[in-house]
Amino acid sequence: MGDRLELEQSNTASRSASLVPVSVNEIRGELDRILSSQTFRAAEREKTFLRYVVDRTVQGQAAQLKEYTIGVEAFERGDGFDPRRDTIVRTEARNVRRRLARYYEGEGQADPVRIELPKGGYTPHFVESPRPQPAAIEMPLAIVPEAPRSPAATPLMNAFLIPRLRPWWVVSLAGMAAILVIASLWAHAASLSRSRAVDAASIAVLPFRDLSDGRDKEGEILSDGLTDELIESLARIPRLRVVARSSVFSYKGKTLDMRKAGREMNVRNILEGSIRISSGRVRIVAQLEDAINGYQLWSQSFDLKSDNMLAVQDQISTAIMQALSVQLEGVANLKTGSALSPAAYQDFLRGLHFLNQCTAETTRTAIHYFDRTVASDPGFAPAYSGLAAGYAKIVAFTSTPSREVVPRIRAAALKALQLDETLGEAHLSLARAYTYESNWTEAGKEFWRALELSPGSAAVHRYYGEYLLRTGHAEQALAEARIAQELDPISPSSAHFVAQMLRYLGRYDEAIAHLQKSLELNPSSGILHQELGLILMSRPATYKAGIAECERARDLMEGDPWIMGQLGYAYALAGRTAEARDILRTLEAGSQDNIRALPVARVYAGLGDRDRAILWLKKALDQNDVNLFIGSDPMYTPLRADARFRSLLRQAESGMAAVDPIANP
Repeated sequence: MGDRLELEQSNTASRSASLVPVSVNEIRGELDRILSSQTFRAAEREKTFLRYVVDRTVQGQAAQLKEYTIGVEAFERGDGFDPRRDTIVRTEARNVRRRLARYYEGEGQADPVRIELPKGGYTPHFVESPRPQPAAIEMPLAIVPEAPRSPAATPLMNAFLIPRLRPWWVVSLAGMAAILVIASLWAHAASLSRSRAVDAASIAVLPFRDLSDGRDKEGEILSDGLTDELIESLARIPRLRVVARSSVFSYKGKTLDMRKAGREMNVRNILEGSIRISSGRVRIVAQLEDAINGYQLWSQSFDLKSDNMLAVQDQISTAIMQALSVQLEGVANLKTGSALSPAAYQDFLRGLHFLNQCTAETTRTAIHYFDRTVASDPGFAPAYSGLAAGYAKIVAFTSTPSREVVPRIRAAALKALQLDETLGEAHLSLARAYTYESNWTEAGKEFWRALELSPGSAAVHRYYGEYLLRTGHAEQALAEARIAQELDPISPSSAHFVAQMLRYLGRYDEAIAHLQKSLELNPSSGILHQELGLILMSRPATYKAGIAECERARDLMEGDPWIMGQLGYAYALAGRTAEARDILRTLEAGSQDNIRALPVARVYAGLGDRDRAILWLKKALDQNDVNLFIGSDPMYTPLRADARFRSLLRQAESGMAAVDPIANP
């Protein structure tokens, strides 16, 4: 084959391709750039896949790139590898396509050669990047409202259109933030070349500050809700990486060094703002900053009456167009959005605020406010989506059996989707309802739809990862867990999920290193100490340290049943039987209907009481406990020889064998 290949050169006008020679060294150079990039930094399996298929192609062996061959040779699955049951090759191919798209939108946008992996095969294409046409793009020093001009079709803007059911001023701020991120890439090209390690199409929306008069929490609740709305809306935009709520809210109330915050969250752009409510008026100030060089890219303030937020709609739409020097296709859609009453929208923001506090009490409060919103405006889809998410969280935070809640999750999610089919978060809630019913096929379809609509949502990747784990795809679940953590880099729950996947895969040293690094950012996180305790208890030499971590988690989590069950399990294995039984008495106290069965089962497993352990595991299965990974958790290894346990496992895995969760429905 020599040292030259045929290179596909894209023709953007005709979509045809012409062939020109290119050296193998150029292809390998591009491969090296990709593999060393920030986009692929945590993607070891994706790097393995890409390196393998490129190497085989440049060696003239593209015809051998079949699913079985890749699984055996690249991923060392052995001669018994069955692609019908082990979907690792399809999974990693999908992940590689997704990461390559992100890479070329950001770090690799100026690369002379592109490596693409077309759908439907595993042979990469080597495509010459189109040469950019020089254009003078000016960012205005000040944004002055002007009369809207006649709309012109702008295909680029289609990706930024947000469903018209959202209140116009939230839609406008979200769209403005995303569009200005893209505009800032062009306006600061020189700066980009100096800081290619950070994905340029990335943004963190910091919690809007409440500057309202008075001592009540109303201004804070509304400012938090506005921040949540902006994050959720931006996360729907393909190839824009938006840091998730739990990470950005760790900065709430702190004096920030924007450059440091940008490094910690690995983002290029930061949007921050404030809300002041006073004497019947609302003042919103927002500004976009470059986290690399500290430049302010854009700033604007909006004054309006608190009972008429629609009044400033034309001003914001005009500001967007002025910033980009283009007409925004679809402005009419933004202008004719749902005219939700001020009181109803404030109830909706209150619901978002309490929903994200993540306790049983605050979740019930959130449901109350979402109910008030839909009672006031039955046509507001996001409120029904909030209701569905609230009911799904009730299952996680209480002992309420999922069978009692699933009808409410489904009804709220379906109503939201009837009003607005593009709400990714509603598809996510519907997917979770299907998993509670062990309807794996329908759950997979809804997860995929949620991923399509909200590709930047850490929650979607997190729960899809849990689905993959439950259906027997632990390696793929780990890949989703890592994506979720990229989107939510400071969140303890995201770090915990990655460590949990590593533990289930038996990669204990990697899990310990990961947790220790995460604890440097969140030293007071109970769930991180809890997971570290579990892993340390897997080895006799570190068992004592593991118990200490569990006790630390108990103190931080204030007697949470889950950590109490884990500590009881630890005491039992350490021979501290009396202390383990004391914990059992606490867990079993009260009405049997309100007891979370899984923590009790774990203590009995530690005590070696197989009969009671299996009895309580059955109760946990009936409760559809979200923490019950009966087929993956090594804690249940001593029970696996028991026929009753195997029967429970078959019940838990019913319907999974026929599911291929990787193939897009």
